[in-house]
Amino acid sequence: MSTLHSSPIRPASTPFVGAAEAAFIADLDQKALHRVVDESVLPAELLGSGGESRQFVRFAAAMARFYFDTAEDLSKAKRLEVIRRVLEMLRSHDDADDILQLAGPLSTIDWAIHAGYVTVDVRNAIVHAAARAQRAANALGLIVEHPDILGGRPTFKGTRVPIDVAVGTASSGPAFERMRASYPFLTPAHIDAANVYSVIRPRRGRPLKLEHGPRPWKLKSTRRIPRSGA
Repeated sequence: MSTLHSSPIRPASTPFVGAAEAAFIADLDQKALHRVVDESVLPAELLGSGGESRQFVRFAAAMARFYFDTAEDLSKAKRLEVIRRVLEMLRSHDDADDILQLAGPLSTIDWAIHAGYVTVDVRNAIVHAAARAQRAANALGLIVEHPDILGGRPTFKGTRVPIDVAVGTASSGPAFERMRASYPFLTPAHIDAANVYSVIRPRRGRPLKLEHGPRPWKLKSTRRIPRSGA
């Protein structure tokens, strides 16, 4: 990998992920993820634009995780300073391209960031995000969407089995064994992939279209009916 010595840190080849996947990697809900964008917590160089939707470099998810994890211990200003110093460090790192994708030699890097009189170790947030990024990658490797297979529904790669049969199932225990009786190819990795995929690639439902719109209720009568015994 080439060394990055100048701004911006993000090389042109760095791929982005959508908000759903970034939120999964950060282990946050999408509302919290969008909040760190709206409040300018995440540097613009870690963000992209996919038309109407936001996109993120995977490392942005780790920084979002750090920002929320340390809310009770550090001021907002200090957390922003730490994030800025992390990116400054990456600009001179030989493996910056891989690190931005939460890959490469993450475990060998000294993630202790010195910010004034405070030293903050961001390793936990990065390692946690990297593990979830790997789960997302595994899901994308085991599941496909093809228009000629079940109308484009997500299916397990190499089969015509939709992931819907496994979503919500634990990867061990009686429920898993019952499912394996019907689908012997399933492994715990397939179950995890189905559950992760349903989060990072949520299916968009279409609202019901009414051809002529709803018919309004019309008043038919104002006649009063006396109560019994009145």
